[in-house]
Amino acid sequence: MVERFEYRLKQLISKQEKVLLAVSGGMDSMAMSHLFQQLDYDFALAHCNFQLRNKESDADEQMILNYAKKQGLSVFNIQFDTLKIQKERGGSIQQIARDLRYEWLEKIRIENDYDYIATAHHLNDSIETFLYNFTKGTGISGLRGIDVKRNHIIRPLSHFSKEDIKNYINNKNISYREDASNSSNKYHRNLIRNQVVPVLKEVNPSLEKTALKTFENLKETEILLHYFINEIENNIIDNKNNIIHIHIKKLKKYPATATIIFEILKKYNFNPYQIQDIVSIIDAQAGKYLDSSTHRLLKDRTSLIIAPLEKDDFKSIYIHENDNRIDLKNGKTLSISTNLNKEGTFTHALAIEKLEFPLLLRRWKAGDYFHPKGMNGKSKKIKKFLTDLKINRIEKEEVMVIESAGKICCVIGFRDDERFGGDGFYITLKN
Repeated sequence: MVERFEYRLKQLISKQEKVLLAVSGGMDSMAMSHLFQQLDYDFALAHCNFQLRNKESDADEQMILNYAKKQGLSVFNIQFDTLKIQKERGGSIQQIARDLRYEWLEKIRIENDYDYIATAHHLNDSIETFLYNFTKGTGISGLRGIDVKRNHIIRPLSHFSKEDIKNYINNKNISYREDASNSSNKYHRNLIRNQVVPVLKEVNPSLEKTALKTFENLKETEILLHYFINEIENNIIDNKNNIIHIHIKKLKKYPATATIIFEILKKYNFNPYQIQDIVSIIDAQAGKYLDSSTHRLLKDRTSLIIAPLEKDDFKSIYIHENDNRIDLKNGKTLSISTNLNKEGTFTHALAIEKLEFPLLLRRWKAGDYFHPKGMNGKSKKIKKFLTDLKINRIEKEEVMVIESAGKICCVIGFRDDERFGGDGFYITLKN
């Protein structure tokens, strides 16, 4: 097993790189530690005590500390009050422990100049992940097992079965501690490990071997899928000021619309259960929208528009006669001057003698109206004005106006109010 492990490890890192080994004290991580020792790599141990099993957790920690001292290994350890942190953060205890573990490991890695973190996930872990994700519902990325390498995390045991590890532990007489909770079916993953996988092995005694080949096939399929998705994205997507426009007409030329939509939108935190609703929006009337936790997808006339869901922290701003610049969101600014300078996307020319300072810059709101320049004194509600210009809902939410003594004197970037038209005070929108 040492030779096979060395072969896999060489595919992940070089001999000169330093590795931080995440060890729990269980069979898998202790086998990984022993294998690293046989190959003379530069590594240290790192152990988290989540204090969830009382004396058992403390015994795990002490075993790691004793092992490191006996073997002359560097070791980092930490204790978490996991239950208290769970109450503060919310979420499942398993997810909290996982997040705490990876946050701390990354902190230790950076502070101590380690190149990688190694975890002891093995082939059976990938099988359990496959079955868990398949049961819950997933795309192809959820079916290809656990990544062997991602960013600064490596999993050098990923091609070894639990049986391989057990045999190595027994042959080398390596001490380890068994977590009694692993035998409980309280958690779904344990249920899959203890009851589902044994049944599958009755159907196929070579389950691990065939699963490994299946994972390799699925990874190749995913690479191919991403290649074509990137090609499609280049053809159907425009990025305008960090707002994504998916051209519906071009999208419809491709088969498997739902898959294309899912692969594009998952990076914006839309989940698989929303995809069918999004597909139905494609042929719906303009204005329909769906939100993820971070983004909004809006059906426009010819496009699906994706924009960040940002908390509108814009506060009304007073503009004084001697001001010269106001910073807006997304890198935009308002340049203010008493001299005409049209070096921008739009300049509002206002008669300074008609203005009452300070002016007020704010978002437009329902009920706002003004007298658009060129309409011979007729008033128009801003909502209708923007709709007639075919401004989509997302862009409408960003529109601002400037008031003088309670009257709107311009809609920024669009039109002046003819009651205030003239010279002497110029406001230029710059991107």
